[in-house]
Amino acid sequence: MSPHMQGPDVELEALPTAPVYELATFRTSFQDELPAHWPLGPGDARRSADGCAELLKIAADRWLLVQPRNDVVATARTALFDCPALLYKLNAGFSVWIERSYASAFVIAVSQAIKAQASLI
Repeated sequence: MSPHMQGPDVELEALPTAPVYELATFRTSFQDELPAHWPLGPGDARRSADGCAELLKIAADRWLLVQPRNDVVATARTALFDCPALLYKLNAGFSVWIERSYASAFVIAVSQAIKAQASLI
């Protein structure tokens, strides 16, 4: 596709892409582990110096990160089995963020890893 196409009734223009991440937590207590600067109330947002929203509380246990800075998303992008993942530093440890389509496979893989670890003890 060309970056710009125009016809009699339609105009299509490719815009520069920017990373956007959605974080959905599995448990409400996850909020207790978030850094103090994260928005926690419905509709709350953290804004950058130029006033643009960069961290939005979009629903219960859900945040949208728009063009997150390196201090928000860890720079260690990796793959766990065939699952793309981001690591995020929490106050008391780390959080692993995965794409929604990998959720079931990820939970199974983690459960198997926990069982395997327990059998070594």
